[in-house]
Amino acid sequence: KFDNVEVVECDFMDYQLPEGEYKIFANPPFHLSSAILHKLDEDANPPKAIYLILQKQLALKLLNTDRHYTSQLGKQLFVNYEPRIRLPLKPDYFTPPPAVPTVLFELKRRQD
Repeated sequence: KFDNVEVVECDFMDYQLPEGEYKIFANPPFHLSSAILHKLDEDANPPKAIYLILQKQLALKLLNTDRHYTSQLGKQLFVNYEPRIRLPLKPDYFTPPPAVPTVLFELKRRQD
């Protein structure tokens, strides 16, 4: 157990985000990833950093680059966050293995 880590098991869409500075690290269901990112970015107190395990296809759309299509959500997140793919993840890291390529995706809040 770590003093600076709190594990919360709940329906995230109903969860009241914490006050003060915090970071998020999660492996959300892929079909809820966009809704979760909207909630985090649009909250009155958004997180300092977000680390999510995402489907690679979505992660690429969240990057602000000429190499890939950037989605509207990616453009929205880019205003407040610096996005990047931290690490491609191998299917055998998971049980059961996912049927699609996955990555560890990072969003660090831009300094004001």
